[in-house]
Amino acid sequence: MKLFIALLIGSILVIGAGQSAHAGGGSSGGSGNQPPHGNKDR
Repeated sequence: MKLFIALLIGSILVIGAGQSAHAGGGSSGGSGNQPPHGNKDR
């Protein structure tokens, strides 16, 4: 059971990192170097 949870969390982290890298930081739009929360302060 612990192995399944570890694989699930790992896959979520990998997919999340991949989407943020390809989509330019997720919700930040075009800037891939900034985190999704970076544009809210500007």
